[in-house]
Amino acid sequence: MNPDYILPELLEKIPIWAMVQDCYLGQHAINKKGEVYLPNPSPIDEPFEVKRQRYIDYQKRAVFYNATRHTANGMAGMVFAKYPTLDIPKELEYLKNSIDGGALSLVGQARQAFLMLLLKGRGGLLVDLHEINEKGYLPTKDSGNRPKIKLYDPENIINWRTQIINNKRVLTLLALRENYVKENGDLFKNEVGEQILVIRQDEAQVLFDIFRKENGKWTGKGWRVMKNVDSIPFSFIGANDNDETVDDAPLYDLAVVNLAHYRNSADYEEGNFIAGQPSLFITGVSNEWYQDVIKNGNPIRLGARTANLLGSGANAFLLQANANSGLYQAMTDKKELMVGLGARLIDTDSSVKTATQAGAEMAEKTSQLAHLANNLSDAYSRAFNFCAKLLGANHECVVTFNTKFNTAKMTAQERAQLIAEWQGGAITWDEYRARLVDDEIAFIEDAKQAKTQIENDNPLNGADYD
Repeated sequence: MNPDYILPELLEKIPIWAMVQDCYLGQHAINKKGEVYLPNPSPIDEPFEVKRQRYIDYQKRAVFYNATRHTANGMAGMVFAKYPTLDIPKELEYLKNSIDGGALSLVGQARQAFLMLLLKGRGGLLVDLHEINEKGYLPTKDSGNRPKIKLYDPENIINWRTQIINNKRVLTLLALRENYVKENGDLFKNEVGEQILVIRQDEAQVLFDIFRKENGKWTGKGWRVMKNVDSIPFSFIGANDNDETVDDAPLYDLAVVNLAHYRNSADYEEGNFIAGQPSLFITGVSNEWYQDVIKNGNPIRLGARTANLLGSGANAFLLQANANSGLYQAMTDKKELMVGLGARLIDTDSSVKTATQAGAEMAEKTSQLAHLANNLSDAYSRAFNFCAKLLGANHECVVTFNTKFNTAKMTAQERAQLIAEWQGGAITWDEYRARLVDDEIAFIEDAKQAKTQIENDNPLNGADYD
């Protein structure tokens, strides 16, 4: 039995995910990988110690401009600029502040999941059951046995299987790699081991087991039933679709250019270091001068407070090479390319655009962000519904993350025009209110609730809201 078997389509993606994540983590992570990202420029026949020292210096001078991290954090900031809208029963209110059973909040975990989508295009949410009751799972509303939601990296979702049952694609097998703390009797030092949580659907039952390697062999605790569930309580999150297929990472192309820019930077900085320093040349000196000055221990000094006697007919001058314009241009081109790929925080585009161009660029940029946010909303809604069902709450849960990213505010003239259109009957109160909420002038999204609140605050207000 091999519960740690990894699907081939996953193995192909793991190096790509590692590369994009290293770019996000920054220069320290990139430098640790050494020649994986920055080849050694030394000749093959150069002595090892010389080659090694040159590479250390070559790597130290290179600068990694972290466009990947700035872009990812900027996009996450747009999605989480507003608190998500929640339609959940009171039994699940605890998940807002403790979604994983600890101190992690819903927004904190969801932001991690969103960054995971950007960097790797994939993730998963499990309504965690197996740690609560070794004999099964039967939570009650008043007990401490409350479900929690755990986020899994795509590298740890190592195996899965789906099957068409009653014209519906159903997840019938799931293997998740986890860590656990071994009992070693040491109060201060933890020893971490690896375990595989396997969940499978067997006809009308959902079973689970935990496998740990002991003496080189994987051993399970025995299959147990997940009570009160009729399907595996797991939700895939994808950059394209929330299904079991492995999607491409949205920021992969940006990370590739980011690394290419880093390599150009290494060559450019080394060239400046070697050829960019002023070098002293002396011509026309006599052998007699050399014997009297240099051999007698009188070195040539540079600086305004020193004087060097060269002798009759001699001349001294400094040579300094210009910066490598080709490498500098290559870096500039890649910087502009990163801007085009989404690194808007690297540079500011001050060019004048028509309204059509600006609208098209905003639609193109926000469409991918909105799609990722919608996928995240669907996955969390499904996970919350699993939790509600386990606790016996008859409620259709909906979790919605922000998809309104246009931060341009209405001018005073535009607001006056909007009011005139509402008063003139061109738009309804609901449409008028929605525009105010979009512009963050008003914050009560429910138009009817806003109407009631306004009437309560000002009972003499006789405006027509229909």
